[in-house]
Amino acid sequence: MRHARTVLLLCGIALLICPAIGDAQFATQKKKSKNYYIVRKGDQCTIQTGQFEEKPEGAVGDAPYATKNYAKSAIEKLPECKGTKVEPNEKHKKGDS
Repeated sequence: MRHARTVLLLCGIALLICPAIGDAQFATQKKKSKNYYIVRKGDQCTIQTGQFEEKPEGAVGDAPYATKNYAKSAIEKLPECKGTKVEPNEKHKKGDS
C-alpha cells in the first residue's frame, strides 16, 4: 500500500513538472469512429463516410455528422436534399456496438 502511494505521488509530481507528458498519449491516438457527410449527386443526396480533414466533393452542409442516424435526420431537413428518400433511423439496442 505504501509503495502504491509513492508511485502515485511521483506520477503526480511528474505531471505537474511537465504537463505535456499526460497530453502526449491523447495527441497520438487517432479517432476510431467514422465521420458521415451528406453528398449531393444529381438531384438526390447520399451519406458517405470520410475524414474530418478531407470533406468529400459535393458535400452539403458545414460539418460532418457523428452518426449515420444524425446524417439521415439532416437529409430530411436540408433544402438541397428535398425529395431524397431515407431509410428509417435504426434504433440502438443496449449491448450492440
